Amino acid sequence: MKKPLRRKRKNQAAPSPPSRTKGKASTLDKLFPVGTRAYADTLTETARESVLILDAKLRVLVANPAFYNSFQVSPAETVSRLIFELGNRQWDIPALRKLLESITRQNARVDDFEVRHDFEHLGERIMLLNARRIALSSGQTLIFLSIEDATDRRREKEALERQAALLDLTHDTVIVRALNGEILFWNRGAEEMYGWGKEYALGKTTHQLLRTQFPKPFPEIEEQLKRTGHWEGELVHTTKAGELRTLNSRWALRQQDNIEPVILEINHDISNQKQSEETLRRLSAYLMTLQDEERRRIARELHDSTGQKLAAAKLQLDILVKSGNLKSHKKAIVETSQWIDECFQEVRTLSQLLHPPLLDEAGLISATRWVVDGFSSRSKIQVDLQIEGQVGRLPQPVELALFRVIQESLSNIHRHSGAKRAQIKLARANGAVRLEISDNGKGIPPELLSDSRHSKQVVGVGILGMRERLSQLGGTLEIESSKDGTTVKVSVPLAASAAR
Repeated sequence: MKKPLRRKRKNQAAPSPPSRTKGKASTLDKLFPVGTRAYADTLTETARESVLILDAKLRVLVANPAFYNSFQVSPAETVSRLIFELGNRQWDIPALRKLLESITRQNARVDDFEVRHDFEHLGERIMLLNARRIALSSGQTLIFLSIEDATDRRREKEALERQAALLDLTHDTVIVRALNGEILFWNRGAEEMYGWGKEYALGKTTHQLLRTQFPKPFPEIEEQLKRTGHWEGELVHTTKAGELRTLNSRWALRQQDNIEPVILEINHDISNQKQSEETLRRLSAYLMTLQDEERRRIARELHDSTGQKLAAAKLQLDILVKSGNLKSHKKAIVETSQWIDECFQEVRTLSQLLHPPLLDEAGLISATRWVVDGFSSRSKIQVDLQIEGQVGRLPQPVELALFRVIQESLSNIHRHSGAKRAQIKLARANGAVRLEISDNGKGIPPELLSDSRHSKQVVGVGILGMRERLSQLGGTLEIESSKDGTTVKVSVPLAASAAR
């Protein structure tokens, strides 16, 4: 009797895939109508999470492919066995046993029940269980159990929570937001900076909540962020108390597959620094104004007082020489008269260099022509002055600032460049006046140039002073230098300077 039985088992066909095993069919076909059975097969086999169907005694009737793949077991090791005996009894988890027994006794259902267990071949896994009791028309009971492996998702969430806890410790403002501006994370630094708690801020739109003032149109910032993945600049935000805060803001765009892009925004408050800079800028402007006034006063004194006295002394000497009473001292008197002439000329030149009357009386162009003629005569450097179009009279602070730049540049050309020729171009167009001064000298040594984000800046008190003077008018000063010479470029918007 046993030999035919063994031969029969030996000659049995290999089992079909899990969802079509003969054992499974013989059990489930009795429980489900044909149409319902096919529907159940489709649901279990296409589900991404692991699915088990248990009988009332908690024996496995059906396991889907996801279960076999996830937990590395075969149908032979699974079907018709108690769930707690599967593998090396790795499913004999007290929490799971309590869960399933409660379902069979109380007709309960369980959603997202979390189980942590250390599997022999898989390590620790975090699973979310969903269980349903199914009562059949035959009076029998089944349990539908789905198992979702949430390990990776939970660990990522825990890692994010740890990172969020660390970000909460920083005093800088840290905000995470969606591309549409919705706030997803709001750290303690943001609460302290702006005054709104996390509960209120989350879900709000950051630029509406903070009334952000951008340094340039927002679409341009957004385009750069998407193109390069980052952006940095100064923003002005409004706090809950209505205070305006200036911030250095750094944005980073994080994009991952199948995850909505988010923006990490870190803001550092520089309001006090900006206020100090503005105070220093006003003080610098005030000192420059005092300097200009003092130069004007000294020039006036030299011209009106010292010059007049020298002229009077010269006149007296001329009278003495013509009287004929000092013939024995005629040579000495003539030499003294010549010295007075030279001194008078030097005083006049010094007075005009300090503050030429032409600048106030005739304007920048006449004063520039005068200073160019004098410079060429003294230095023997040919200067080509080009006035493009109608420049006309400019606001007094603009004319003074441009004149000082011309003076300083010509002085540097004479002292440092070794140039034989120089050129000055002055033009007025598109609401701005532009000045360009170039030479054919040896250029500025590289060690005297320092790189900045916007342009190269010369380390020198004179040029730095001119740069600061122009910044008061909303203007800019740039310097380009090479072995072929140096070019100083100045631009001043007239509308901004007229409003000052």
